[in-house]
Amino acid sequence: MHSRETTDNALMKSLASGNREALGTLFARHHQTVYALCVRLCGSEAAGEDVTQDVFLPVLERAGTFSAGAQFSTWLYRVTRNACLDYQRNLHRELDRRHWYAAVREDPHSESQL
Repeated sequence: MHSRETTDNALMKSLASGNREALGTLFARHHQTVYALCVRLCGSEAAGEDVTQDVFLPVLERAGTFSAGAQFSTWLYRVTRNACLDYQRNLHRELDRRHWYAAVREDPHSESQL
C-alpha cells in the first residue's frame, strides 16, 4: 500500500508503469468525492454508483498519457464530468428509443410521422 505522502501524480506515474496497486490507492482516496459529484450531476445515488465505477476505468487506461505537470484532481474532475455527461446522453437516447417504440406499438402506421 502506498503511504499518504505519495502524491496522486506519483501514483499515476506508478500506474502507468504497470503498478495496479496505485489504482486502488487512487480509488480509496478519491471515490467518495467522485461519487458525490456523480450523484449531483446524474441525479440519483444509483446512477452515481454506476458512473463512479465508470470513472476509474479511464484512469487506468489513460495513466500513460497523464501529464506529470497536470493537477490530478483537476484531471479527475474532467474525467468524472465527462462520464456523467455520457451517462446523461445515453439515458436520453434510451428514453427517446423507448418513446419511439411505444409510439410505433400504438400506431404502426405513425412510424413515418416520428
